[in-house]
Amino acid sequence: MPLTVKIWRDGESEPEGLFNQRMCPNAPPNWFREEPRVAAQLYALECGVGDWRVNVLDDRGRRHVFVTSVQWKLSASVRKSE
Repeated sequence: MPLTVKIWRDGESEPEGLFNQRMCPNAPPNWFREEPRVAAQLYALECGVGDWRVNVLDDRGRRHVFVTSVQWKLSASVRKSE
């Protein structure tokens, strides 16, 4: 299973380190030892609400591009009081 070594959004330049410190200053480095799909999901969640194209470079030198969507979900539950 390939592991993530770099991750960034479209519109950002490819980071020099393991991940883009400007966008995710508190992200734990081990996130980027995940498989590319999981890393893209975690990165999108850290970026916040919106639609993001997330680029992932794996440890085999392959670039993966994922389209992500993060949104708040309202939920209401109604039941009859007894």
